Amino acid sequence: MKHTTNVKIYMFIKKLFGSSLARMYNFTPISSPAPDSPFLLIANHVTNYDPILIGIAMDSHMYFVAGEHLYRGNPIMRLATKLFSPISRIKGKSGASTTIQIIKTLKDGSNVCLFAEGNTTFNGITEPISNATGKLARISGATLVTYRIEGAYLASPRWGRGLRKGPVSGSVVGIYPPDQLKEMTPEEITDRINRDIYEDAFDRQTTDKRQYRGKYLAERLELALYICPKCEQIGTLKSAYNTFGCSCGFSAHLNENGFFEGEELPFETIKEWDAWQDSKMTELAEKLSDDKPLFFDKGFILRKVFQTHKYITESKGALSMSAKELICGTKRFPINEISGMAIHGPANLVFSVGSDYYEIKPSNLSCTRKYFTLYNKLKEKHNRKRQSLKG
Repeated sequence: MKHTTNVKIYMFIKKLFGSSLARMYNFTPISSPAPDSPFLLIANHVTNYDPILIGIAMDSHMYFVAGEHLYRGNPIMRLATKLFSPISRIKGKSGASTTIQIIKTLKDGSNVCLFAEGNTTFNGITEPISNATGKLARISGATLVTYRIEGAYLASPRWGRGLRKGPVSGSVVGIYPPDQLKEMTPEEITDRINRDIYEDAFDRQTTDKRQYRGKYLAERLELALYICPKCEQIGTLKSAYNTFGCSCGFSAHLNENGFFEGEELPFETIKEWDAWQDSKMTELAEKLSDDKPLFFDKGFILRKVFQTHKYITESKGALSMSAKELICGTKRFPINEISGMAIHGPANLVFSVGSDYYEIKPSNLSCTRKYFTLYNKLKEKHNRKRQSLKG
């Protein structure tokens, strides 16, 4: 009964608002052959409204895999979870329970949409997915459908403010029946998915320039880019309207094609800048070995989140991170005890310590991506050392 109700609500809302939402997001779905049900649709993850775009594009009802934080979101998000019953995924934690629920839903004859990257892109490039996704597709017994969204990053970047006026499109790339998947290894399936859903917003703009107009093209870009290319200081970059600069005098203008303009700019795109700052973070992580914090920001709230989606506030205050620990207010977490970390939204940090799950929210939007990046670099460093000792 619950499934029937979900399908009726889903199809009613799609029929009532689908065309209006497509116009709002300038979205043009490219017609594709209908896949056999049940199917597992895997798409690249670009914006928070990707599920809306997929829902508009596909004729069939689907259950979406969604971050657990939506259950704790604003009233509209909480209402959506009640109406559409998404499959909950806890970011920064093992996805075993989510995998079980996906397989059960497919075995029951329903369709599932999964954004296997787990996070929307900060730099306009699709992140590679893990072999666990290929394994899931193979054992699910369902048809695998791959879908690629194009143009959405420049229309609504994860770090940005508001929608930009520009074209967005999407299409089915591949349809793989269960019999075909059985003849492939999980690694081969993963490679095929990665190939099908890969999108580079800036490569596309280089060959086919499209305009994405708006008043705040660079606003909040410091949530994604946090190292100044001139003075190499961290956390000194600030945005205003279409301008992005640093207190050292560095300044750049972000144009309607998504490219930087200005004098003596070392980078033309966000993608290039991000690759450079990522290499700098690798260097910093390699050198970092003491308790001195590399980052320090004021105004954060630490919450402990429970499986019921309820939470309690455990601490408030500054956020900092060294090679040894993550500190928020009065709470300290050794890096080697943090088993996983992720970001939801533009700046909410979530992580797991043992069986406990935490969320760190900035009181005012502040860049937490540098903490997430450093954590991953330190983990990579630790794993390399462990492997060398084994060898």
